[in-house]
Amino acid sequence: MTPKLPINCIKILMLITLSLFLCSGCSTIFTHSTPSDAFDFGYYNGIRLDYGIIAHTAPGFVGDHTFMHNFSWDAYAVIDFPFSLVGDTLFLPIDACLNE
Repeated sequence: MTPKLPINCIKILMLITLSLFLCSGCSTIFTHSTPSDAFDFGYYNGIRLDYGIIAHTAPGFVGDHTFMHNFSWDAYAVIDFPFSLVGDTLFLPIDACLNE
């Protein structure tokens, strides 16, 4: 017989899962919702922004070389990278229509 999880544990797991989904792919959502030519990379915008943050070449991140700024944004970009990959793949048909 398999043990059953209490309702509170199930609710907490659902809340954590929902939070992760809402926070994931932030660079993808940011580059698709910002009306700026600075983030118009074509395809896989979120991945390119994450890479630009890590390489310190992204718009708005060039020249600011304080340790905490770089470390915090680099950590964010590394964590966000796989989520943006999924988000950018889901946005690929939309990007293909917009870039025709």
